[in-house]
Amino acid sequence: ALGACGLDIPGAHGGLGSARATWTAPFSTTYDAIGKNLPVMSVACGTGPPAQDVFCSSDGSCMGTDFSVSAPFDAEIRLPEVLPLPTAQQVSTVAVCYCTGLRGCTTNGRYVQQVGIIQLFSATPAPPSDLDCTTTFAGVLAPVFFVVCAQCPPGGCAYGPKKTGRIRLP
Repeated sequence: ALGACGLDIPGAHGGLGSARATWTAPFSTTYDAIGKNLPVMSVACGTGPPAQDVFCSSDGSCMGTDFSVSAPFDAEIRLPEVLPLPTAQQVSTVAVCYCTGLRGCTTNGRYVQQVGIIQLFSATPAPPSDLDCTTTFAGVLAPVFFVVCAQCPPGGCAYGPKKTGRIRLP
């Protein structure tokens, strides 16, 4: 489905059909005076409720309350769709957490094993005169010049003269 993420866990074996996965609250970071991000503050699995403003609830309605998904025996965890972005600049980094299901996956404290990190980026077109990316276009036409503004989640973009990000447009 559009907006859905899959996380393959090679060699993993589910908890007899009752294993589940969820995600953490968003990671955070701060930035220094020149825009370099300082160390990312990660969120450990099993320490609190999942972010409810990143992925839809598992019922697909984006309005439910079950923020966990089945972790089937074939070891591919299929996360729900991402929520529609209220603003194009919303980005996030979350950890994906696993519960074996052997003692039930009824509380957030049972999802203690981190099995991955998901980073959600955002890119929007902007006028070429707006290099600070404060204005965005809803779309562009072929003869119109534009720049692409990439918004990076915490820990998502390298910083420095030799660590440059690249965007490839088809």
